[in-house]
Amino acid sequence: PFDTNGGQRSTADLAQSYIKGTLKVALQDFRQTASIRTDDGSRIEYTASAGGKTGRGVVVVRRIGDIACGVTLFALEDSPIPFDQTLDYLLSSLQPTRP
Repeated sequence: PFDTNGGQRSTADLAQSYIKGTLKVALQDFRQTASIRTDDGSRIEYTASAGGKTGRGVVVVRRIGDIACGVTLFALEDSPIPFDQTLDYLLSSLQPTRP
């Protein structure tokens, strides 16, 4: 979960903070290609490179009640991973759970 500062930080702010503090450190040539806001979250799509190879990725942050959770996926262009199917699976995991 992300620290929402008592609900004061938007999902867009949380996504941008994650990009600045983590993705831009781990990846090279980061370029945001899309930014989509919904009622319950934010989605940022990007291209970047890792190890000299280019790829694409996405960061999705959703507000679930009083918390915000997110997923990120980055895949190199030559990756055999089915990007859209994998992202759908990850997004389906953003559900509240009760013990």
